Amino acid sequence: MDSHAESVADALGPRLQVRMTGVYGPEESGRWTNAMTAIATNRPVPSRQVSLGFVVYNPADSRVRLRINDTVVADITVGPGAYAKDFPTFRTGLAVVVNSNTFLPHQVGLNADERTLGIYLRSVVLR
Repeated sequence: MDSHAESVADALGPRLQVRMTGVYGPEESGRWTNAMTAIATNRPVPSRQVSLGFVVYNPADSRVRLRINDTVVADITVGPGAYAKDFPTFRTGLAVVVNSNTFLPHQVGLNADERTLGIYLRSVVLR
């Protein structure tokens, strides 16, 4: 039976590993980004689009730029609110980078948080 389990694992290929940088620790429904968040995998992931779920709390408009493998696939400016956006990639995803404006919540009167925050990232899905 062990040889069967090994053959199934071999058939599935190497396990996909995902690494995130430029984010704070997990919170209730997502993670805060800083100015630049990178999500990388240990091998290519076929995709036709990236679905990005995020919230902008910055009272000023936020510019959000999405890059896949160093190619800009989206560059949008949005005001405060929750967003679910789909962006075509037409590529194999390996590295996803999300850049956004930052703010200090304590300086804009939102709360006492002294971290430099970008957007609140709820989800990133390669489809």
